[in-house]
Amino acid sequence: MKNFNYIFLVILLFPICLSAESHSFLQPMGDIAAEQKKHFFRVILITMVAILPVLIGVPIIIYKFRKRKDGSTKGKYLPNWEYNSKLELLMWAIPVLIVMILGFWLAKSTTKLDPYKPLGKDALVVQVVALDWKWLFIYPDQHIATVNNLVIPENRPIQLVLTSDTVMQSFIVPSLAGQIYVMPSMTSRLNFIANTTGTAMGENTQYNGDGFSSETFTVKSVTADEWKKWIKNSSGTKNALDFKLYEKISQQSTAATLRKELNVSNLTFTLNEPMLFKRIIQQYHNGKPIPPTKQAGSPNQIINK
Repeated sequence: MKNFNYIFLVILLFPICLSAESHSFLQPMGDIAAEQKKHFFRVILITMVAILPVLIGVPIIIYKFRKRKDGSTKGKYLPNWEYNSKLELLMWAIPVLIVMILGFWLAKSTTKLDPYKPLGKDALVVQVVALDWKWLFIYPDQHIATVNNLVIPENRPIQLVLTSDTVMQSFIVPSLAGQIYVMPSMTSRLNFIANTTGTAMGENTQYNGDGFSSETFTVKSVTADEWKKWIKNSSGTKNALDFKLYEKISQQSTAATLRKELNVSNLTFTLNEPMLFKRIIQQYHNGKPIPPTKQAGSPNQIINK
């Protein structure tokens, strides 16, 4: 009865979750999330072939063969029944068929949603660095960098090149793209496109310490004109990002704490060091051991100059 109440609650809240504003692939802003939504409902549909007969059949069997007050049963009494070839075939054939169909759809969707697969020409390249407990976004061609604020143009392919300058983290923007891991000294790639304007939420889903719950960021999809305007305004900021400032940004702190430390209201910078992203990666490939206090994730982490 308790489990039935949980199931009833989920069924009751499901339409509400779909209608409410949320940052989920159920409210897709791009093709990747839209395909994930289709796959999700395909899986639900095929699994219902096995689930619905159970949900319907069990109550019917219980009612049909229930005991009366006088101890008699409602229906046939079959004490010697033990095997039925047709029923046995049905019980095994349907699950096997379901697994085959799900496997086919999963393989097809996995190939179609390959995060490394480019989605078109003239992609906007954004370099992403995972830090404790914030995300640094670098626009190498626009010479701009931001913290926890990814601004992208509508209907233009986006290619993220990601790494971490701390422990392994997990990058995800549910309403736009899938999830991908990032690690120090390595790069991952994630391609997606926003088909509509709006704001999505991204986060790190890999626990990494005290500031984990605050490590979220916004993704703003804007029109082409708004994108050009944002680039122009951001290029004029007086805050310049070089390696010295990066050393401070990379220390363990949330975005809110960083604003106070830098005494700024907006964590948008002009990029004074074009090779910053490459330098962050190469510090782990210099052929020398990294002292514990300088290793990724250390509270006293200091970047090698």
